Amino acid sequence: MRRPTTLDEQLAWWRSNQNGSVHADGPECGYFKRRMEAWSKTWIPVRIYLEQPIDWETGELAAPEQFRLDANGRLLTDHWTIWEAWQRLRPVTMDEWKWLTARQSLRSGSPATAYISDLRERSLM
Repeated sequence: MRRPTTLDEQLAWWRSNQNGSVHADGPECGYFKRRMEAWSKTWIPVRIYLEQPIDWETGELAAPEQFRLDANGRLLTDHWTIWEAWQRLRPVTMDEWKWLTARQSLRSGSPATAYISDLRERSLM
């Protein structure tokens, strides 16, 4: 077996390309935005992460790591669907991703998130 990829290794590409564009080599972990629909002007937050089944006795991977994409409350697990979605993503800073997440929560009428209270505190300063 092999060791799990650390969070620093997972986010290394995203940290160096927060205001750039994605590449054709395939998905990378990080925080992104995409249009709700092709014709829409509304941006939605997207997060790509690695699912890591770990054997907690040895600390090694119990199965291969797999990309997961969380967009607009939907979790995508199919490799090819994630690959297609990857082509339409734009990397964003953590602050912009939090703002998009809070705005999306307000638009959908879901309960307040931790990001909303964080944004309120910032606006009071």
